[in-house]
Amino acid sequence: MKKVLSSKTGVKATGVLINAIILGSLIIGLTSGFRIGGH
Repeated sequence: MKKVLSSKTGVKATGVLINAIILGSLIIGLTSGFRIGGH
């Protein structure tokens, strides 16, 4: 039971990390794109 729970939380943590990285890269890309377009 403990092993299953730990593996599930690990998968959730990695998923959250991947989502955060994707969101961060998207936000950085949008902001840099606006900066290039604005200037």
